[in-house]
Amino acid sequence: MFSIKGKKIEIWQIAFVLAFIAGAILVNAFAKMDLSDDAASKAITEGYTMFEWVKYRYLNWSARVLQEGMGFYLIWHPFVWKMINTVIYIAFPFVITRLVKGDFTAYMFSCAAFLIYPILDLRSAGWICTTITYFWPAFFGVCCCLLIRRCCSSECKIKWFEYPLFYIALLLACDHELLAAFLFMIISYSIIYCIVSKIKVHGLLISALVINALNLAFILLSPGNSARSAAETNYWDPVFGDLTLPDKIYKGLHYTCNVYIYKMNAVYIVLALLTALAAFVYARKKVTYLVASLPSVILFVLHHVFSIYDLGQISDPNLHDIRIYIPIAFMVISFGAILFTLFDVFGIKDAFTLSIVLLGGLSTTAVMGFSPTVYASGARTSIFTNFAMIYVIVVLLGKLRKKELISEKALNILASGVALILVISNVLLMKRFG
Repeated sequence: MFSIKGKKIEIWQIAFVLAFIAGAILVNAFAKMDLSDDAASKAITEGYTMFEWVKYRYLNWSARVLQEGMGFYLIWHPFVWKMINTVIYIAFPFVITRLVKGDFTAYMFSCAAFLIYPILDLRSAGWICTTITYFWPAFFGVCCCLLIRRCCSSECKIKWFEYPLFYIALLLACDHELLAAFLFMIISYSIIYCIVSKIKVHGLLISALVINALNLAFILLSPGNSARSAAETNYWDPVFGDLTLPDKIYKGLHYTCNVYIYKMNAVYIVLALLTALAAFVYARKKVTYLVASLPSVILFVLHHVFSIYDLGQISDPNLHDIRIYIPIAFMVISFGAILFTLFDVFGIKDAFTLSIVLLGGLSTTAVMGFSPTVYASGARTSIFTNFAMIYVIVVLLGKLRKKELISEKALNILASGVALILVISNVLLMKRFG
């Protein structure tokens, strides 16, 4: 046993951290370079300087100028990418733990929940392009939330060096338009929370909201938006331009249903099961027992009794055919049941915050219905929804822990065991498919 700053550190805890670090190093070591967009980007960036490339992309393709700049460099220096991605991979569970104000057991919960995320989703457009576009912004977004949450306390104290770190993280996170919109909602909710709770609104929240709003305007005004939309519509979905607003809303909802319910998303399954367990332990209303079981029951019925997924129409939906709404209805019932259960288990104040996070995350997947590449892009675009769910999962695990259903020692053994199994699983997946 060791002691650091008065805190006792067990040898097995050090071993767990070292095992997770070793897994992170191996996962990134096995990542294959020059896949998909990585190889294509390397070919088309030849002859450009970084500034020329970023300018060209903003005018003709994307407003993600920071990501384009990083990608321009990292495509040619994959070892640097591996080092940075390894650090982010290792730090992510720690940041989640700090966000929920947890201890070492909560850190193990965070590691296990983090490792549930389907790691191979991050290779779909090449490891470098996919991670700097989705995984890294997700990490920096969670980092931002650390200070945003602290600003919602009446005793908020922020050190001078945390301000520049926050603004850097904010810019890196908000370089992706979906996460920028998500964080805009989180920051706005935090300001409203402070006003309602009669807490002085911290200047950091106001400045973050202004910066985010300016960033969103910069993204929306990019000349490359129309050029990219035209090119992708022509290549991926020629009928996309004929879709109405209701068609696109339906398409986004159908895609969300496809990702989380019909493809049996592992993060969603764990969320559904933990919600049911929390209901049976904490629910104050008997009806919650039934409601909380609906997401798990719907998953079982749709995959083992009968399937109605084919009723959904992807490219040219007939909104007058009532049958196509059946899959959407199951999804709405499932997530509605989860939200209902959260309110009964946590009470209005905490559940409302969790609902904002969960619904905000879901909106980043559903809004993909407004993109002609909704299905071509694959599951990587749902990463922000996945990590919103992972946050709720860690909070649920912390809530269940308070009930002391099993001893703390047994809980530590169980949490560390599950996390280590997931570490090995991810390493083996990467060795075979990375």
